[in-house]
Amino acid sequence: MKQTTSPKRILVTGANGFIGFWLVAALLNRGHHVTAAMRHAKQRKADYVADIMGRLEESRDIKNKLEVVEFDLEKVVELESEFPNGGRDIQVVYHLAAAFSWGLENKTAHQQNVDGSLNLLDWLSGLDKLERFLWVGGYRVASAGKLSERELYQSLGAYEASKLIAHKNIIAKADQLNIPWTALNPSTVIGDSTTGDTRQFVGVAEIVEQMFNGELAAIPGNDRTFVPLTNVDFVAEFAARVFEFDESIGQQYWLLDENTPTLPELINSFANHMGLKTPKYSVPVSVLKRVPEKLMPGSKETLSFLSDDSYDVTSTQQLSAKMGICEQAPVTNIEGWIDSLVNQGFGHLAQIESLETPNFRLSGGYHKGVYVRNYRRVDGKSRNDIEDKSSSRTSLVCLHGLPLEGLSWHDMITRLNTSAIVPDLPGLGRSGGKLTQSYDWLDSLIDDPAVLVGHSLGTGLALQYALSAPDKVKGLVLISPYFLQGRPGWLSRSAWLMKLFSKFINYDKITSGLHPQGMKHAAVANSQYALTRPSVRSSIFQNLALAGKQKHREHMSQLLQQLDIPVLLIAGEKDPLLAETNQRVVEIAGAGHNPQLTHPSQVAQAIKETIG
Repeated sequence: MKQTTSPKRILVTGANGFIGFWLVAALLNRGHHVTAAMRHAKQRKADYVADIMGRLEESRDIKNKLEVVEFDLEKVVELESEFPNGGRDIQVVYHLAAAFSWGLENKTAHQQNVDGSLNLLDWLSGLDKLERFLWVGGYRVASAGKLSERELYQSLGAYEASKLIAHKNIIAKADQLNIPWTALNPSTVIGDSTTGDTRQFVGVAEIVEQMFNGELAAIPGNDRTFVPLTNVDFVAEFAARVFEFDESIGQQYWLLDENTPTLPELINSFANHMGLKTPKYSVPVSVLKRVPEKLMPGSKETLSFLSDDSYDVTSTQQLSAKMGICEQAPVTNIEGWIDSLVNQGFGHLAQIESLETPNFRLSGGYHKGVYVRNYRRVDGKSRNDIEDKSSSRTSLVCLHGLPLEGLSWHDMITRLNTSAIVPDLPGLGRSGGKLTQSYDWLDSLIDDPAVLVGHSLGTGLALQYALSAPDKVKGLVLISPYFLQGRPGWLSRSAWLMKLFSKFINYDKITSGLHPQGMKHAAVANSQYALTRPSVRSSIFQNLALAGKQKHREHMSQLLQQLDIPVLLIAGEKDPLLAETNQRVVEIAGAGHNPQLTHPSQVAQAIKETIG
């Protein structure tokens, strides 16, 4: 990216935070020397530098451009010792560090967010080369009004109150010390406008999580409630340039998209993307403030962000036009942001990229309300190599069983070394909706004739789809086909009884027994996470009941005989087929009901030998 000023020596506090991470990368892309200050710097440095390298526009040596130092808001005076020359050559400072969580104690929040910020200014006042001090406030800074500090803490909670108080005091202190300043007030910051990537799971992300978990019974606020959004890369790019303009000294900039849909419209779009139902009712904020917090799905502190206020972004628009980034201001790729939130289990699970292998590019997101993982084989030894178009054509579609989800195929697919599409079945895993006789969602995933692989519950769906769309299925693999094995126990054959006793079921024990590694295995951990959703448990009960019906099982066995494509049946030695069949059967020694999970190499080899 074009450098418009000479390289600066820049300090960024809170550099490991969501905005801080993107900002450091943006500053490095513009050629600056950056000191990233954060807590636990020694432990984080290696991973942090590696992650930053992944965001740079060009592959470059940043050893002399980026350093990582220790910083603690409660020990600001110790920052000087992190620099060989005491930081005397620092020219620009971005202050992003803050104690950020709901339920903070007032004293703790004040000491870190207010006192820590003012102590930092005291230290900076002794730096002869300092040209600008910038900090991140928040788009609600003007809502403080004439309330006293005590009233702010009572009405807003510790985090938001301390940020508003800090904002006011920072301006006064900076003016007193003659430090040129600029305030950046972003709204709710969502993922990258291109990739959707995010590292933040609070704010509106909490509403997405509540919907995902079936906890959002009503829409908070009214039809005018406005919670503006902005993409993290726009915030970072604006921030990385703003000090280059003298006109920004002593100014505040609201970073948000004033055309963000209202909150009810946003929630409806979230629901449509994830295949969920939009809550029918709304509850005024005034009513929610009277509801005991234990009855709410999230913290009551978030209610202070719900209003129908509008914001003047004229100065931001004018300056971003001069910067050449005005086209980045409108918020985009909300769907990609939702996918990123779900991929990471809203911060409860490792990012999906951590499962990638050198030969595959792995992505995950929603398609018609169904969560789908795409495995794309790439040429070369790096997943960043140019993808071979011939190898990226879908040759495999895998449909999981109970109580698993799509990641249960990961080890098998990587051994088959072929591109694959892996959906979480509707109503299961991370998908919305419910499993029905409609296969539109599956049909739209398959372009060229593919091998369809089903496990347990997924074998029934695979079989029925193969018969309904013979031109799209060139081979069928049924692993542990439930209709050829023993019927579920009598309790499992009753959905209402299962639901009645659902509170007494030890789901952790069920999932941990799926693989010898237990919760240390990614597929097991993801399956356990999916079971935290009440809608998934309900769907499992209903499908178990259907799988136990004798007429249904006989019907599925009859359908199997109607196929005229290559078919392979695979079963574990400890969970063999009980019904006779004319199809080829491979028994996996030592395996139980989930051989693709526990014995992926043997299953992959059997598929290669039969289907190719």
